Amino acid sequence: MFYPKPAQAWGGIVFDPIHTGKTVYQSIKDAAKWAWEKVKAVAAAARDQIRTVYALWQKSDTLLARASLVAAQIALHTVLNMLTNDLVLWIQGGGEPRFVSDWKGFLKEAGNKAGGLFVDKWLGAAGFASQLT
Repeated sequence: MFYPKPAQAWGGIVFDPIHTGKTVYQSIKDAAKWAWEKVKAVAAAARDQIRTVYALWQKSDTLLARASLVAAQIALHTVLNMLTNDLVLWIQGGGEPRFVSDWKGFLKEAGNKAGGLFVDKWLGAAGFASQLT
């Protein structure tokens, strides 16, 4: 009943259904294997790129945090230096007692000085900044 039938000729072409079925099955299996290997290769490349981007993000996040801390410390020291210098000048008799009445202007001036110090000392752009003025 299921015994393989002998090859038959159809219009001069020999057709072997068993061999043809095995060949088609093997071709489909090979194509699926090839496609799966390609999918795995693309997934591995994507994984590697994601890991690289994540590592760069971690480094930049750390650098940004450090730069923010340094900038905040410079700003704080600049404000304290400005207040101290004004107080010393008043004590030495070279000025009058000065209380900050224009905080916006005072902090703007302190921010400009702190920004200049940050660029000068930490970013190494002092030569470039002096060329702009």
